[in-house]
Formats: sequence, C-alpha cells, structure tokens
Amino acid sequence: DGGVIKIPDIGIVRSLFVYQNSLIVIASNGVWTISGGSRGPFKADDYEVRKISDIATLSPSSLCSRRGAPIWWAEDAIFTIQFDPQNDAFTVTSISDERIATFIKAVPLDNRQYVKGLYDSRSDVIYWLYKSDAIVSPADSYAYNSILALNGITGAFYPWSFSTNGELSIRGFIYVRTPSGETDPVVKFIV
Repeated sequence: DGGVIKIPDIGIVRSLFVYQNSLIVIASNGVWTISGGSRGPFKADDYEVRKISDIATLSPSSLCSRRGAPIWWAEDAIFTIQFDPQNDAFTVTSISDERIATFIKAVPLDNRQYVKGLYDSRSDVIYWLYKSDAIVSPADSYAYNSILALNGITGAFYPWSFSTNGELSIRGFIYVRTPSGETDPVVKFIV
C-alpha cells in the first residue's frame, strides 16, 4: 500500500521492533506501540499508536531480542518491555535498577550511545560491548574494552574487561552460525 504513520512529538527513531502483534518504536524521547485498531489486526487504514514510556535509548545497537522480547540500554538503566494481558497494555520495565544501577551509572554517559548488544541464544546470554573509560577522540568511540553480560536463565549480570595493548582493539562482535548447524554457534570479536 505504501503510506505514512504520523507520531506527533516523536524524536529520532532509534529502532523498530516487532513484539507480539505490535510494532514497538524506540525513539530518542520515548517508546511507542503501533498495533491494530478497533477492527482487529494492523491495517494500513486502521491502526492505533500509543506512547507507553518516556524511556528511550541512546544506542540503537544495544537493542537485543531475548526470546522475542526487546532489551536495551537507556540513559541510566537497562530496560525491557512486558505485556500485561489483564490491562491489554505494554509496560517498559528496568531490569538493572535493583541490581546494578551504580555499575551502569559508572559507565560514562557519552559512551552509552556506542554500546553494542548481541544475544547468544544457545547459552541464553546477552552481551553488551562498551568502553569503560572516557572517549578521547572520535576514532576511540568504537574501541571497546569491556562487556556486561546478562544470563537469561539466572538473571545474573557479570562484567568482563579486556586488556588493550594499543595495537589491537575490539571494534564489535557477531554471532556466527554455520548453515548446516553441524558446529556450535560462537561469538566472534571484530578487531
């Protein structure tokens, strides 16, 4: 059909995410859902837009899907979206406030916009690459020295750090699966 969905007051759209029967829009100034209107499923001429939170993200690359649910770094915490069937509504919930709020806030604010996330479905762990010390130059923005991991089964967070010698630096990572499925998938770091 083509067309445009207007969302008044939305900032910069950082990420789109399909969750259940809705499209989740995560922007620089909040989170919105776009879903079917009064007559059921989403249609080009019948839809509903709802703002569900003022929580946003600085880093669209931090967003991961864990078993179909989005999880991302915001300015001062890590958030996910949950669906409440009794109220037929989505809620944005912090998963880090009660456990690692001080740790998240210790990461320099400027660095949080460069966080990259990856979900390892085999081990049910989300990894976020980040830089723990101050960014000195623009080229330094994507040179990472730390990982924060979230174990999906236990809910435990645990950090890693890398020693950097100046010659090599970690620039990102990918989750590699072989098409045949004969070997286990692995996380590979880009240097």
